[in-house]
Amino acid sequence: MASPSEQEGARGSHILDAIHDNAAEQQGERPSPDIDPRRKSTTSSGSASITKNVTTVMSRAHDPSIRIEDEYDLEASMVLGTGFCGNVIMGKSKVTGQRVAVKSLRKNEYANGDETQAEVMARVRAECEIYLNVDHPNIVRLRDMYETDEAIYLVCDCCTGGEMYDRLLKRGQYDEAAAAAATKGMLLAVSYVHNTMNIVHRDLKLQNWLYPNADSADDEVKLIDFGFSKVLQDAVATRAVTAGTVEYLAPELLHHESAVEYPGDMWAVGVIVFMLLGGYPPFSGKNNNEIIAAIRKHEIKWFRSRFAQVSSEAKSFVLSLLEKDPTKRATARQALSHPWIRRTDVDGKAAPENILNGDVLDALASFRQKTAFEKAVAMIMAQCLGRSEVAAMEKIFMSLDATREGSVQLWELREALRKVAEKDPTRKGLDQLANEVENHAEIDEGKLSQIFDDLDYNHDHHIYFSDFLTAVVSCKIDQGSDKLIKATFDRFDVDNSGMISIQNLQNLFGAEFRDVPVLELIKEVDLNGDQLISFDEFKYFIKKRRGLSKQTKPVLPQNESAVDRVEDL
Repeated sequence: MASPSEQEGARGSHILDAIHDNAAEQQGERPSPDIDPRRKSTTSSGSASITKNVTTVMSRAHDPSIRIEDEYDLEASMVLGTGFCGNVIMGKSKVTGQRVAVKSLRKNEYANGDETQAEVMARVRAECEIYLNVDHPNIVRLRDMYETDEAIYLVCDCCTGGEMYDRLLKRGQYDEAAAAAATKGMLLAVSYVHNTMNIVHRDLKLQNWLYPNADSADDEVKLIDFGFSKVLQDAVATRAVTAGTVEYLAPELLHHESAVEYPGDMWAVGVIVFMLLGGYPPFSGKNNNEIIAAIRKHEIKWFRSRFAQVSSEAKSFVLSLLEKDPTKRATARQALSHPWIRRTDVDGKAAPENILNGDVLDALASFRQKTAFEKAVAMIMAQCLGRSEVAAMEKIFMSLDATREGSVQLWELREALRKVAEKDPTRKGLDQLANEVENHAEIDEGKLSQIFDDLDYNHDHHIYFSDFLTAVVSCKIDQGSDKLIKATFDRFDVDNSGMISIQNLQNLFGAEFRDVPVLELIKEVDLNGDQLISFDEFKYFIKKRRGLSKQTKPVLPQNESAVDRVEDL
């Protein structure tokens, strides 16, 4: 490991340092209720900011003094994928044993001949910032990010189900129901990226959609690779720059015309759906020049042998995306409302009244009653959960998202709870959210607003998936294994000192967390008053404070002066 002086000399040139500085600017900032919550804020440099939860950025983007090898065993021989910036290899957490995928971004190998080193660093930083901030069930979850002088390492959930490309090769063609389900999963991710995050992906293709495991349903696809992505600050027209894979490029991008770039993503989705249904690309040629010529001429090849059994509804959907005029091309919102996609909702399996169980209702309702440190632990512990532990919550969260833009608003939560109350007024947890009126449950607007405000961590009038998961975890932190508790402790201990300090908490939360100063926050757990939290104190807080009587209070050295200092605060 580099010496402190060497580390200090390298600071400032590291991308994650810049991301930390940007996030630190936003610590404690909350948008005014009068400001459109979808409007993007800017940093002091004037660049667009997409950060919605500073804590989840700070807890995963590690200081360059922390090495990935300290926390993960890397299996270089287990190559999961390759790219022009580096390989994706298998890794394993040294604490939990969870399998992960590790993507390396080699700074010096990332450039092409037309870019300066500064431009390369800006592009790598943009990819890192996007990965740190996207928060959606249909996007692969980033767990950690590390940096050396040569590379940045992105640690993500490991999707063992392979690429959509592999699944298509195995099947030859998707049947129409499977294609519609997969398309819906893709559109949910794209709608979130476009409408909630103002991001254009610019490299949507079969290879950039993964399945969590071999048995994953077709709609459980996960989007990866934001290497070409761009934040459109005000969703306005911008000069289109050709990026991505040629088979998926929209006609307007080939002409380098001035264009809003969201339609380019939608064209790429159309190409993918065509390939799922037909088993071959809509525009082909012997080389890139011939493919480009076919795209420009808009020569879509519908082979009867492949499309004879495909419904006119499905073909209509594809054509709405492969519309040559980008101003007439379907948006993600419009595509999700197409009858071919809406048909996937008919069975009602994902309706909130069917899957919003009592435990989740109880967690949402009781979240306000948790202490500040319990909420902080739940937020960080949620980041440490394994893939299987998160999957069930993804389905419930998506059932609440009526607008299909990757977040839940107050009216959506109210409507979901109303349906639950109509179907099962005695369901566990509902009594904390509703009042019994003439033999039926009626949602209490005052209670609901208070609960929503507490779940809405950054006060932008939206609950994101990480907010939802935090609330669910808050009722189960005492059930966490010792490995999960240790992994959570390690995320608080950002400098790997073996203790959680006031400085660690300030790095994660700023001066306060949920209006509670960190100096007060630490008192909840600090048994011996030394203004430090040991692992024994942390574990005792989780187990004992959550009611596990078998947990013995740790014997800790007393620090008289520290006790006095804490009491005087």
